[in-house]
Amino acid sequence: MTADDRWLRVAARSAAVALVSALVLLCGCASSPSAGEARKPAIPPAPAGAPVSYVTLGVDAPVDEDRNGYPDTLLVTMYFWINGYPVPVHGDGRVRLTLTDTASERELATWTMTEGMLAATRRRNAVGPVHLFQLDIRQASTDQFPATTTELTALFTPTDGGPEADSPRPITFRMGGR
Repeated sequence: MTADDRWLRVAARSAAVALVSALVLLCGCASSPSAGEARKPAIPPAPAGAPVSYVTLGVDAPVDEDRNGYPDTLLVTMYFWINGYPVPVHGDGRVRLTLTDTASERELATWTMTEGMLAATRRRNAVGPVHLFQLDIRQASTDQFPATTTELTALFTPTDGGPEADSPRPITFRMGGR
């Protein structure tokens, strides 16, 4: 073995030791939190026994499922909130949803979701616990009425007999017409 070969071997070993040492330093301990985890605040569990305080709704654009020129299906996202708690919660109970013509204040349709129906709509999304479902106006009324601005409201009645919670701000959208 020549002097040059020995020198290359020593240099290669030194580089390998330096590389392994650098990787150990970069990886750190397995129990160390990452920078993102260190900044992420922990959300405490929802207060036990706290009643649902209010309901918020989201509605996608109405869809004309039967293609008769009149929208008939609403895709609804419903959140239950507890005052002072930062994320929504699931609720046990019944919900009454009402679609109203804002100009005439006439009820166009009403749907009642039983406790079992409401439980079946439970999901989780980026915000947290949510209830996702669709409403078909043809099951409660007719889809054939002139285009109008409507409001959808919700009234939640908890199973445990606690206070009812409603939607403080109805969701407003256009419905009907051709």
